[in-house]
Amino acid sequence: TVMAFWWCRQAAADIPRHRQYSDFYFPRFVYGATVYGDHDVSSPIAQVVAVSMATNVTVTYGIRQITCGEKGDEENVDNASGIFRIIPQDGRISTSVKPPLCGKDGLPNATWKITIEASSDYSYDTALLRVETKTDQTFPCDVQEICFGHTDLRFRVVEESPPAVLFVFPPGYAVNSCSHARATYRVNQGDDGGVFAVDKQSSSLVTTQRLDRDTKDHYNITITCRLHQRRGTRRTKVISNVTAHVHVMDVDDNQPGLRPTANQQNVVNIENRYKGSKILSRPVELWDPDEVPNPPEIGRYHVAMETNLHNFISAKLDSKEQEGPTGVPGTLLSTNLFLKKTIPYAMEGEYPLRLTWQDATVDSSQDGNFASLNFTIVVTPIRLQFENLTYKAHVDTRATSLAKVQQLSVVAPPEDSSVTYSIVSSS
Repeated sequence: TVMAFWWCRQAAADIPRHRQYSDFYFPRFVYGATVYGDHDVSSPIAQVVAVSMATNVTVTYGIRQITCGEKGDEENVDNASGIFRIIPQDGRISTSVKPPLCGKDGLPNATWKITIEASSDYSYDTALLRVETKTDQTFPCDVQEICFGHTDLRFRVVEESPPAVLFVFPPGYAVNSCSHARATYRVNQGDDGGVFAVDKQSSSLVTTQRLDRDTKDHYNITITCRLHQRRGTRRTKVISNVTAHVHVMDVDDNQPGLRPTANQQNVVNIENRYKGSKILSRPVELWDPDEVPNPPEIGRYHVAMETNLHNFISAKLDSKEQEGPTGVPGTLLSTNLFLKKTIPYAMEGEYPLRLTWQDATVDSSQDGNFASLNFTIVVTPIRLQFENLTYKAHVDTRATSLAKVQQLSVVAPPEDSSVTYSIVSSS
């Protein structure tokens, strides 16, 4: 009898290096199985399956190293000994003896560590299978452990990638302490539109179609395991559930577009002409369904400006994450126009201004412009006004030439400019 299960946490020394975010990898660092004295050597003790994001990939499995014994007192075992074998085509592992005995003394209750390699034409990865050998069965039948093992079902799927295998559950016929037991799996809840399924032949959790992050960026799916047991003429069925979490990773496949409100402020009157003032009553906003890169791609987007006022006006582009219409976070681009210097108070006229947004990462042979907007900037002259309409002054008869009679001033004179006063008439 064999009990198959998974470990999620092990000591760092026990875990081979794992290419976690490559296109070809084992879903788990460590696999495990327990072999008992009455094990049928014709039945596999475990199966490991590597996942490939690419299509038409041929995977070959092999045993790289075998050790046995307790930690710190382990012995290397020749791979050609035949104690453990692996089927190169599907990753099923079996043992040729029952139970496997460790070392010269033939220890029956020992821990075996088998380093397994999966390789394709361009890549490879390794995983560790820990095998515990015991002379008899001393534990009860645990449905949850048989069906799902000690595993955390969290997966990352790149959007628009071809359908692929996410995980392989224990074999359809569970070889474990529950005699005459058979496990079947199905996706029960949270599977919008049949996106996920469990293959009945291999017990593999798979995607059935390409995922679009712009529509949905995560799925929480409930997987049901039915454990069928036969004892004599009686049949029982035990159900266990687990939730798998699938995060859809973004591919930058969209260009930002202007929001409809951006076309409602084409004519802009400059009211405050001082340095640092905002010209637009609200920023021009563009929406990109793709998520904000982490870390942000500095200089990814650029806004270009065409106007005769380029000596006075500057444009600033900011980006932030914001929830979109479908509830999926995307990127909001905001553009503000500022005065980088004070406009002279006597300056007036209507000046055309054109903003063009560009993607700086596009190849120079392609057009990187993805949006543009035209404005008319209206500048009216400032009319100066004295603080008082009438001033009164008393002149002492003893006043000498050039004596100060009255201080005149205007309301809010423009910055960085001078005001010249002159006498128009006198009586």
